[in-house]
Amino acid sequence: MMTTNSRPVFLSQRSSTAFIISTITLALFTDLFLYGLIIPTIPFILAHRLHLPPQEAQKHISMLLTSYALSSLIFSIPTGLFTDRMTTRRLPFFIGLLLLIISTVLLALGQTMVILVIARVLQGMSAAVVWTVGLVLVQDTVGRERLGTVLGGIFGFISVGNLISPVLGGIVYDRAGDKAVFGLGLGILVVDLVLRIVMIEKSVAEKWRVLSVDGDGDHTVEECLDPTISERSPLLAQSPILNEGHDVNSNGEDQEDNTGSSKYVLPSTLPIYLPTPLLYMFFTSPRILMSTLTTLLQSILVSLNDTTIPLHALDLFGFTPLHSGLLFIPLLTPLLVLGPLIGYIVDRSGTKLASAIGFLYLSIPVFLLGLPRAAGKDEIAKYATILFFCGIGSSAVSAVSLVEGSDVAARYHEANPGVFGEQGPFVLLFAWNSVVLNAGFALGPMVAVWLIEPLGYGGMNACMAVVCVVVGVLCFFFMGESRMEREKWKKTRL
Repeated sequence: MMTTNSRPVFLSQRSSTAFIISTITLALFTDLFLYGLIIPTIPFILAHRLHLPPQEAQKHISMLLTSYALSSLIFSIPTGLFTDRMTTRRLPFFIGLLLLIISTVLLALGQTMVILVIARVLQGMSAAVVWTVGLVLVQDTVGRERLGTVLGGIFGFISVGNLISPVLGGIVYDRAGDKAVFGLGLGILVVDLVLRIVMIEKSVAEKWRVLSVDGDGDHTVEECLDPTISERSPLLAQSPILNEGHDVNSNGEDQEDNTGSSKYVLPSTLPIYLPTPLLYMFFTSPRILMSTLTTLLQSILVSLNDTTIPLHALDLFGFTPLHSGLLFIPLLTPLLVLGPLIGYIVDRSGTKLASAIGFLYLSIPVFLLGLPRAAGKDEIAKYATILFFCGIGSSAVSAVSLVEGSDVAARYHEANPGVFGEQGPFVLLFAWNSVVLNAGFALGPMVAVWLIEPLGYGGMNACMAVVCVVVGVLCFFFMGESRMEREKWKKTRL
């Protein structure tokens, strides 16, 4: 028998919202930080450790970058399926960290291209885990009502890692060599490991609190850790009744559902080309499809900037890699400052206006990126200023896709009790988001090649500006829902 003496020490602190969010934020920060930290060292590893000739460097660098993106893309859905079958998120979260530690060691010591590719594949698998499980943990911890605000803050903070890691990696390599770079990465991983060991999920903590209340020790461990067994549970649990958009009132009579829930009720027979509830939800819901499209466009724009800004700055201003890296400061700083504020607005007002206005606004500075010319400091300042306004637009749309997808998944889960399991479709939703995100990262460099060669840098950005306008208009018509619908739905859950 388990007694209350086995209760974990500092349970309240280890399961507090602030501590859990801090742990997840560090995990996401570590993933981006290590990715950016290693990027500047790869050309030197290929040249000095593998002794590859300079003319082969670009091919092998592309191979290593592609290995990471494809690995994340391929393993996101399996990660979601595995996590969805676990009672807690702890095991997959640890597996992700273990993969990242192994990949970092292999990158530090690998002497062949095969070992380096394996390391990058493992790093991509780790990213699939941390971005799927981590985001689900965020939602489990804060709920959907605060998801936009919290994600805005997290994305703002982790953007710092994306910002400083390439510059820091280059400086550390110049001063102390590649072993020091990987030593720095392993040091951050140790801190990450400690926090993940200490953290206790809220669902697990609540089960321990139930155990602590039962002072006579009559329950077994299995009973106390089973969320369905409690002295306070009714013998016949109530379940929500939603049948084709109708509720049942106190007199047992059907009452028309004015919250719009009927459109989230699955048909009695699913079409043969969408044989599962999850596939039906993903590919028939306009809101989910728009969420997917906005995620894809955001990731394409990010990878386009990563691919083209350094080369364009070199051609236009003769910038070194360090100076090119500094151009990302005005691009990423708005996310750090505005992310939480815009996330709060999304939580309060919904995703429709934030996404529509955000993409329509973003089209303007994206188009203007082609205006600066090869000249002095004034043109450099102009280019940096336009990048800053691009950063404001990116901040406006950074959290909308995840908030939108989470909201739709919740509607389907509540309108179809038991269909998506006890935990709902959220894990696989975030896994799908990871797939789309990495697909965009892989497509971005290809889009750059396709558009820059015939149209030039300005023409490429003009095309992307048009795409932003189109997506902004689509967001206005298909993203989110009216304020009245949202308020009615919230009242039904009180």
